[in-house]
Amino acid sequence: MGIIDAHLHVMEHPSLDGEFNLAKLDIFKAFRNLSMRVADAGLDKAIVHILDEKVIMDESVYNSFLKCNNQNLFFSIRLPSNIDNLEEFLQKANISGIRGIKILPYEDYITEDKYDYYLYACKMAEKLGFIITVCCTYGSKYIYEVNNLALAKHIADNVNTTVVLAHAGGARVLDAMSIALDLDNIMMDLAFSLSYWKESTVIQDIAFCIKKVGAERFLFGSDGPHIGIEEAINVADTFLDANNFLVEDKNKIFYENAQNLVEKFWKA
Repeated sequence: MGIIDAHLHVMEHPSLDGEFNLAKLDIFKAFRNLSMRVADAGLDKAIVHILDEKVIMDESVYNSFLKCNNQNLFFSIRLPSNIDNLEEFLQKANISGIRGIKILPYEDYITEDKYDYYLYACKMAEKLGFIITVCCTYGSKYIYEVNNLALAKHIADNVNTTVVLAHAGGARVLDAMSIALDLDNIMMDLAFSLSYWKESTVIQDIAFCIKKVGAERFLFGSDGPHIGIEEAINVADTFLDANNFLVEDKNKIFYENAQNLVEKFWKA
């Protein structure tokens, strides 16, 4: 069975500061090392979320980024919370081979009054053939001020491209399920959530959600390095077996669904 990690980060060890400041690194070396870690973990490929937009906007870093043509890494980049040259940013991302944007509602404190900007940016990204990922984890001091699922629903309801609910909503997975049942351009990745919630009742809600929505709309992800790739694979495999998912469902979640996205967005 092939495995694609649909939610991976660049750093080798957990460091949010590092992820938001990738432009300070030797980008070519960082991606080369990541490519080797992906192969060593037994992954066929990975979708990598870049959280530092300066990788694109800093000319010297960008030139190095253009040299990173790894066959097993496919990139998405964080959408800046406020940028004057949005069109230039997306065009440069597109030229570099990036085919996705990621939105971080908690980190960027995205309240309802900012939804119009993000929808405008997503529509612009959609015209370039991008996939959209919204971080839909659950857990922050802003859980009452910031509603990541409401933002994701607003975007998915107004675009045709695929919108991935990263982390499948966490403890709000049933809310995510309800949205996905009405909007067929939504997919969900299981990154972090299977490991974090495995000792809680949320894990049964995740299994229920997959069975209700359909395995063809779910993606395996590790959220590495926050969860180790090997650990994430073992946790996901155990979870799927324990909840009596068929072999063909496991293949969809571990490989086929992500491969379809790679072919649609990155190799189009």
